[in-house]
Amino acid sequence: GKAMIEHITQKLADSSFEYAVVTDHDEIEATLKTHNYNVVRVDDDVMTGTERIQLAWKRFFFDKGFDLIINLQGDEPLIEIQLLEKLSAFHLENKASVSTLYFERDDEEKSNPNVVKAVVAESSGRCLYFSRLPVPYSSKTWNQHIGIYSYTPEALNRFCSFAPSKLEVCEKLEQLRGMENGLSYFALKTTTQLIGVDSPEDIARVEKVLNEK
Repeated sequence: GKAMIEHITQKLADSSFEYAVVTDHDEIEATLKTHNYNVVRVDDDVMTGTERIQLAWKRFFFDKGFDLIINLQGDEPLIEIQLLEKLSAFHLENKASVSTLYFERDDEEKSNPNVVKAVVAESSGRCLYFSRLPVPYSSKTWNQHIGIYSYTPEALNRFCSFAPSKLEVCEKLEQLRGMENGLSYFALKTTTQLIGVDSPEDIARVEKVLNEK
């Protein structure tokens, strides 16, 4: 009975984060404005959500002096604010260009191309690669990437100055563009297992969790 984006926006509105939903979609804008949520329009034809967020930051929030700009996608209705707080603290401590999240799994979802895998150096948290394929092949456990990105303003601008890269196009994963061009990506391990909505089947899984809560 509630739009998926509302589940996320309501949590942000009740937090200490300054937020805005960035969209080019009439229905999303109308739905959020009905509930007085903060929403801005960026109708430019861009390839990624990150590029849309960069345009919104430059046009509407450039004078805010943000230390970090977090790209939280609208398909993560189970996100918790505490996880964003931990990600922010982790990023400010590790001095990375970009910080993100992952959790460990050991099930058959490793073969699902909609589930992105992260190869991370556990000693440092540095990201070595991301793939839709089941990598590394020799590992019984594997890391599922959570598609939330924390950028420094400089890194956000640099990312958006790069042309789409070969690996990005091959894997359909925008973070590979940044990695190929020298941006440092670090990932924080969490025990929080989010369910991103990548297919209609995921909706039933998310609603089951919401009903249990």
